[in-house]
Amino acid sequence: TSSKVPIGGVIRPLAPAVSEEEEVDTVQPGNAGIIRCKRCRTYINAFVTWVENGRRWRCNICAQLNECPSTYFCHLDENGERRDKDQRPELSKGVVEFIAPAEYMVRPPQEPTYFFVIDVSATAVRSGMLHSVAEAIRRSLDDLPGRGRTKIGFITYDNSVHYYNLAPDLSAPQMMVVSDLKELFVPLPDHLLVNVNESRSVVESFLDNLPEMFAKNPVVSQSCLGPALKAAFTVMKQIGGKMSVFQSIMPNP
Repeated sequence: TSSKVPIGGVIRPLAPAVSEEEEVDTVQPGNAGIIRCKRCRTYINAFVTWVENGRRWRCNICAQLNECPSTYFCHLDENGERRDKDQRPELSKGVVEFIAPAEYMVRPPQEPTYFFVIDVSATAVRSGMLHSVAEAIRRSLDDLPGRGRTKIGFITYDNSVHYYNLAPDLSAPQMMVVSDLKELFVPLPDHLLVNVNESRSVVESFLDNLPEMFAKNPVVSQSCLGPALKAAFTVMKQIGGKMSVFQSIMPNP
């Protein structure tokens, strides 16, 4: 900048509103869809200008004149502003959220998915990392976004990869071990990713017992991180999601 003073900013999309802030308004597009500039694709906003009694609008980014769809039309007042400005958040607020219509989607919205890939080697057990990870994930279950749609899954690894069946009808999770890392495969296509609410008791049972599951006979200096990541990708690739990896030692070459 001309002031020569370093300036930075932190941007957090979709951040929750703090107590003194208003909630962000949500806009549900009508029959006209989301109104956007035909040149630069800027969304309709509070800073565009209206001309020809509301039949056209000028983009505030590139100055392109755009036609106003008939289903979105409204007359202007004596100040050249739309009469329905205060009834439309996108024309009166600096920040709004648009509900994307179907044409904006490559596929239907998928469930928010969180997959945890956890090192259970001797170092992870003895350092306390495994206990801390299990406790932190358990405390975070209620904070995962998704409003009841959230999915969750786990893989652990040392010198082999361990999958977990978390089906809601089980009393305890089932562990499946794959030791052949060169011919890695998914032993169970279903219930490796489960709805948090439906399988809550099974997930909590798994996290409560995880530190003790590998405490008696931990594997020393073995960490097959590469195959574990490949296994996690195979489970998640159809739905996507966020993968969190917890590693305590250098992985095997």
